[in-house]
Amino acid sequence: MKAALKFWRWILGASIIIFSIALWRFYWLLKGNISFFHSKYTLLWAIPLAVMALFFILSWTEPVKRYMEAPSQKESHSSVFWKVSASIILVATLPLFTLIIFYPYYTAHSQWNGTTLGSILTIFSGAIGYLSVRFLVFWAFTLLGTVCLKIIWKNLSWQSTFIFSILLQASLYCAAVSFSTVNNYPFALGWSDASRIYDTSLFFAPRLYGQAFPLSVLHPTWHLLTTIPFFFGNLPVWIHRFWPAFLEFGLTLLTGIVFSERLGVKKGLILGATALWAFLFIRQISILFSVLICVIIIFAWVKPKRYWLSTLFLILASIWAGLSRINWFPVPGLLAAVIYLLEVPYSDSRSWLHYLGIPVSWFVIGTAIAFGTNSLYNLWSGNEISGGQFSSSLTSDLLWNRLLPSTVFPSGVLPGALLAGVPFVLLIVSALRRNPGGFHPLRLTGIFLTLVILFLGGLVVSVKIGGGGDLHNMDAFFVMLLLVGGYLYFGRWTSEVSEPSHPSQPALTLLLAVLIPVWFILQTGGPLFTWDKTDAADALNTIKSESEQTAQEGGQVLFMYQRHLLALKMVDVPLVPDYEQDFLMEMVMSHNQPYLDKFQADIKSQKFALIVAVNYGDQIQKDVAWSEENNLWVEEVVRPLKCYYEVVMGKDAALLKPRPTPCE
Repeated sequence: MKAALKFWRWILGASIIIFSIALWRFYWLLKGNISFFHSKYTLLWAIPLAVMALFFILSWTEPVKRYMEAPSQKESHSSVFWKVSASIILVATLPLFTLIIFYPYYTAHSQWNGTTLGSILTIFSGAIGYLSVRFLVFWAFTLLGTVCLKIIWKNLSWQSTFIFSILLQASLYCAAVSFSTVNNYPFALGWSDASRIYDTSLFFAPRLYGQAFPLSVLHPTWHLLTTIPFFFGNLPVWIHRFWPAFLEFGLTLLTGIVFSERLGVKKGLILGATALWAFLFIRQISILFSVLICVIIIFAWVKPKRYWLSTLFLILASIWAGLSRINWFPVPGLLAAVIYLLEVPYSDSRSWLHYLGIPVSWFVIGTAIAFGTNSLYNLWSGNEISGGQFSSSLTSDLLWNRLLPSTVFPSGVLPGALLAGVPFVLLIVSALRRNPGGFHPLRLTGIFLTLVILFLGGLVVSVKIGGGGDLHNMDAFFVMLLLVGGYLYFGRWTSEVSEPSHPSQPALTLLLAVLIPVWFILQTGGPLFTWDKTDAADALNTIKSESEQTAQEGGQVLFMYQRHLLALKMVDVPLVPDYEQDFLMEMVMSHNQPYLDKFQADIKSQKFALIVAVNYGDQIQKDVAWSEENNLWVEEVVRPLKCYYEVVMGKDAALLKPRPTPCE
């Protein structure tokens, strides 16, 4: 009874705070348009707030306490009717939050237009984009799910059903975010959408373009994983968007499952909850799904007591890391080394040199294999080694201001990383305090230094120009933090003195561990993209006819952007492999002057009879999101381009033709 009463007091108090914060957002949103305190809208916020406050106060009275105690005084079980009803309600309402976010069109052509209800729906659909309002709606559906789950599983505590309800709601929403870009829109959905399909197609260049071309310099493993649709011929563009979405969802969930099994979680419900929580934790940092292959291999098959077999899997993971990202080269070796430090006590060794032999060898072998693999790929890919293309990440500007809140990332990389890591810090400190002497100082030092190095390294990578918009460059640190925190929480680590205790964590720690990922995830997603199919078809037909006619007349057609139209045979012209937008931007940010000089010389000579790109803006920006990237792009690409080419079509995609009279 005390636990239930305390839980509902906490829920009511939190609900009042969350409702009030969202109310404040509504106030500022409507200020100047609607009289918030002196109109028909007042009751809409005053009544719910008063009811919650009343119940919160009444929870301290004896009658309510007795009511809360009553169910525990008798052996009662929910009837089949109530369980079935709760199950139906849960299944029916679980997708509603996601639908409200992705389909805020419920006021369009509504029968309630012009009525008070219509006005309310219009206001709500406009406000749902704000995080505080989203969180309030998420909270409401979570509480409804909590009640349903409690009826279905009566033996579970209110706290358990509440956490499980959060996991279900957030996981479904997260899955929807992953698949929200799956559509048949013929043009690019974002900066990298077309580039990724094109880069993947380069593995099939002889079949698609009639000859081999150099493979992508950026993220080879991402493109390798997304090759599957190309094996089945010329498929629609929506399939090429579905497959990466499926990989993002599937590999992240698989990582959560492998993580749970690594920790020895066997029970079905606990295994499911742990896997879903790990899924959300990984998704909050927007990690590239391709690097998760390394994590899955290490989590699933590295075992300190089987050195040679583990080394073999470490080599496989390191080969994959070497084809992924430079900051991931040492990560498989570090993950394997930390697993050893967590599972093997120092007392099993003869000396500190003997103890460190295996983890150090894993780190050295893994890092060397990754660097070696990367070097071999550079040679095999067909790209020019001396052109600086593979070292672009080492010559790019560092924008240290992006560590703090900015227009690019309102949370800021440093505050965001610290916030996401808070539950783990509390958990690790608690576990160490409850197990004094459990870790030899050498083991603690190795684990701590690994976390610090990955944390600092992630910060440096995050401030590279082009980054800092989320926490994905902190991915190696958070994967390591997940590993260490999971081992300590579930008592999977080996103590020097006795069996490690599995302390029950404070409710606040567990709640933060669940809600903080939700807070980051709710900042993603929005109304589904819609387009005029007739206009898009007309634009595509224009690009196709202009491009193919130009090519037939002997002119070169450069697809700077929308190059997926060539990969998917929506337009049939010879491929000009140079100056693809995504790669060109990388060269701009890394100040690869020889490459940029060649580009500008080709533009000045009007080498291309037609260019397919975007109607780029040419204004220098200040104090807006991505202004540094924009300004470099404008100076190095847009202004030279617009000086010698003019836009003849600029909707959906732009067609540029040589100017008869170039600018001075």
